[in-house]
Amino acid sequence: MPKSEYREIAIDLFLAILATLWIVNRITNPLNKEIETRKCIEADLLATNTQLETLINTIPDIIHFKDTGRRFVMVNRAFEKHTGLTNEVVTGRYVEEFFPPSFAEISIESDEDVIRNKKLRRVEQKITSQEGIVYFDTIKAPLLDSAGNLLGILGISRDITERKQFEDSLRESEEKYHALAENSNDIIARVDSNGQYLYINPAVSLYWPIKPEELIGKTFRAFGFPENKAISREEYAKKVFDTGQPQDFEFDLNSPKGNIFFNWRLFPEYDDSGKVKTVVVVARDITKRKEMENQLKAEILNRREIESKLHMLTSQMISSREEERIMISRDIHDDLGQTLTGLKIDVSLLIAHMNASGYDSAVIDKLLSISSSIDTVFGSMRRIAANLRPQDLDKLGLLQAMISYLDEFQQRSGISCELCCNERAIELDGNREIAIFRIFQESLTNIMRHSNASEVFVIIDNDCRYFKLSVIDDGTGISDSDISDTRSLGILGMKERALMIGAEIKIRG
Repeated sequence: MPKSEYREIAIDLFLAILATLWIVNRITNPLNKEIETRKCIEADLLATNTQLETLINTIPDIIHFKDTGRRFVMVNRAFEKHTGLTNEVVTGRYVEEFFPPSFAEISIESDEDVIRNKKLRRVEQKITSQEGIVYFDTIKAPLLDSAGNLLGILGISRDITERKQFEDSLRESEEKYHALAENSNDIIARVDSNGQYLYINPAVSLYWPIKPEELIGKTFRAFGFPENKAISREEYAKKVFDTGQPQDFEFDLNSPKGNIFFNWRLFPEYDDSGKVKTVVVVARDITKRKEMENQLKAEILNRREIESKLHMLTSQMISSREEERIMISRDIHDDLGQTLTGLKIDVSLLIAHMNASGYDSAVIDKLLSISSSIDTVFGSMRRIAANLRPQDLDKLGLLQAMISYLDEFQQRSGISCELCCNERAIELDGNREIAIFRIFQESLTNIMRHSNASEVFVIIDNDCRYFKLSVIDDGTGISDSDISDTRSLGILGMKERALMIGAEIKIRG
């Protein structure tokens, strides 16, 4: 029996003693009236009766007195409040006259037991009222005289409805928890501070040929796992007991089903003093998830390898294309340039000779037209060669090549252009220079084709640590979908060139 109940019985017995004195006084009261010599004692007893009656009526618990025939002798105000029956109504009558049979039967049986055995009896009763079911915890004690003769019965009842409701809720909750645990595919267990199993559900049998009841009172080592893994599990449980903080970790174990990965979660359970009493362990099989994670990691790694190879091939392709452009540019400049120069000289000499010899002016005009066409071809040749490989880039460097190209772009497009650059010298290797220049070219080409801009601002910011190129226009901009569109070959080309030299490109609409 809990200590709290012993305290309640002690209090109740104290009240019983007081009540015994009161009832004895009431029973002997007629005799006192017949003995004139005891008037002083009678006065004292009456005063005591009044005090006891006041005390009994102020107690919140229900108190009643019965004679040896089970008839009510007296009830307190708490009785009247709970039942609606006054002391005058119930005095001299039986419990079965006022209460339902189910309640009365328990009351009669316990009364007769106290009368027969002259011992304390405790019963729990319930009765239905307008407010619902009310539960009472009742202690019944025999009232004895100095010779041990039974004078009557003292009953003290306490309303325990709230406690019963709490117990019912707790029991219902525990039943739900038990049903959930028993039918869960997760391994659910409860361990004490020694790591011994107090409970483990049937799910453990899904992985090992062992019954749950065989593990009760045993530790994790009962599974026969390696020492290091058993110690690791015990250390996690100890952390919960020491800190009161939940623990969450993953580990793998061998079982007849193979190597199984588990996610273990440990939660503290507290006693009334707030100390961790037990730890609940929930072990979930995450083997399939781990397999999927490993497959995903392998796929990601494989994809990265493929992307790395693609970037390498793209870089080689871009480098090869630049080399081809250099060769073609040189061939155009050297071979075609020399041929056109020779042709220009021959036509000029022929025109001079015809003028001196008095040839027909129509023929001379035709030769002049041919000479002009040669000049036009020269211009086209230089432009094509410059597009293939800007001569200024090799001769004057990146900044001057960009300035020259921007001037040409302004003349060709009619868009106002402005370039701002700090005074630091740009020191980049050839691969980075040509990549940046091609990105610069593609940016201006996109502006001319798509943005309907009237102004372009080019900003170059560089020092020994970084190089930053910003191309800004006042046009219509570009949507996010167009930026990420795989069909935007110009943008893809800029990104590939940036990746090739370890740079980052950002495009904002």
